[in-house]
Amino acid sequence: MKTMFSIMSGLVLVGALALPTMAQVSVPPMSPPPPAKITRGEVDRFDKFLDKHPHDAAELRKNPALVDDAGYLAKHPKMEAYFRSHPGVREEIHQHPYRFMKREDKI
Repeated sequence: MKTMFSIMSGLVLVGALALPTMAQVSVPPMSPPPPAKITRGEVDRFDKFLDKHPHDAAELRKNPALVDDAGYLAKHPKMEAYFRSHPGVREEIHQHPYRFMKREDKI
């Protein structure tokens, strides 16, 4: 009987010690990732790219949502390749389309 009491006391003690540890394990929900940050140099490079492709630049200024249009990008492989190699630029246009295009125009 004394052995059984010791075992039960030990289990209760271990359980009591484990509760605060288990409470610390709960992780708060992840916050969304911060918006893409691109450098002035990346804006400059994108401006130069658009200077070489004025028709594409005009279409993109008129409708920045084209950066997410798979059909448009399939017809403009250089633009698609640019966004593939510069995902921050594409993400910035996606998040803030008109602000980004206005920023690009100022260069």
